[in-house]
Amino acid sequence: MRNDKLKIIGLITMTIDHIGYLFFPNIQLLRIIGRIAFPIFAYQITIGYKKTSNVYKYMTRLLFFALLSQIPYMLVMQNKLNIIFTLLIGLIMIHLRKIDKTLSLLPLLLTYFIEIEYGIYGLLTIYGFYIFEDIKAFFIGLNFVFFNPLQIFSILSLTIIECEFKTPIKLNKYVSYLYYPSHLLILYLLKFL
Repeated sequence: MRNDKLKIIGLITMTIDHIGYLFFPNIQLLRIIGRIAFPIFAYQITIGYKKTSNVYKYMTRLLFFALLSQIPYMLVMQNKLNIIFTLLIGLIMIHLRKIDKTLSLLPLLLTYFIEIEYGIYGLLTIYGFYIFEDIKAFFIGLNFVFFNPLQIFSILSLTIIECEFKTPIKLNKYVSYLYYPSHLLILYLLKFL
């Protein structure tokens, strides 16, 4: 069963992060709140993989929205591949694990040639959420290995990820995919018009 409340929390915290990045770079609290978003999306990729009936359609959908989001992302953020590419490569890694464990780690080499959002840290987050039963211990350890004074606050997401939300909320699965490029374009227009 999808947890759309968790997805909504991810979208809200991501938006707060991007508002902080663009409009209020000196207000660190906005960026700290934003650290909650990525682990939520990484976790949802692993759940999506376990629940999907067709992983190749899932990958195709991610690729389509990654490409659709790239120009808005580059207008607002940085000159690297956006977060949906990170989620896609992480999904490929966990799927490759079924074929060969060593082969599943090969996409990590991409981070040396192609700059993606969250880099090797992001890919290992997705991979670790899939393979480790105790995601708390894994993710806390990962954040200390890749210590970053701002990113360490992503550990706060673990309390939200493990919450059981009783009241169901249903989102169309394309809403969050479309939200990403749309909110980037809106922020761009607000910033530069």
